[in-house]
Amino acid sequence: MLRLTIVSVFLIAFCAALKNCNDLKKGQYICETPVIDAVTNKFTTCAEDNSISVKCKTIPGLKCRGKNDKTGEFIMKIENACRYNTHVKHVGALLLSVFLGVLGIDRFYLGHFTIGLFKLCSCGFFMLLYVADIIFIALKIITPADGSHYVVSHHEPHIASSTFLNETSMLLYNCFNCIR
Repeated sequence: MLRLTIVSVFLIAFCAALKNCNDLKKGQYICETPVIDAVTNKFTTCAEDNSISVKCKTIPGLKCRGKNDKTGEFIMKIENACRYNTHVKHVGALLLSVFLGVLGIDRFYLGHFTIGLFKLCSCGFFMLLYVADIIFIALKIITPADGSHYVVSHHEPHIASSTFLNETSMLLYNCFNCIR
């Protein structure tokens, strides 16, 4: 019975000592290049929290939690590596704002239904909100209501705003598979 207790304590201590594979340092793993869509030039695995998932492999002999023991691979989640977007195009929102913004159609397109109804009933709040919305949509200050980003084509400027939270880590991944 004493041997079983000693063995179980040893196994628990050994399993608890394993690091999570996502907490490994650079150089302890090698990742594949993430898949990029040829049409949109964006990552195909972009999630709603602006992270991407990449298949990685640890260096030989390194053990971590979350790794497939047969292949030695694990899925690494890289935070703030992409800009998640749905169906809302910036050019479409801007054109709707210029031509039908007095009626609030631009806000309906973006998903802001209450403000769109207000603009419809007040003729763009007597043209003040109409002009302000053209400027705000052109500068991408007003974004879709679901929290996603605009779909932007290749030749349009990309305006990136930084969001800093307690969990935010400023890790910029410029090169995948640079170390061979």
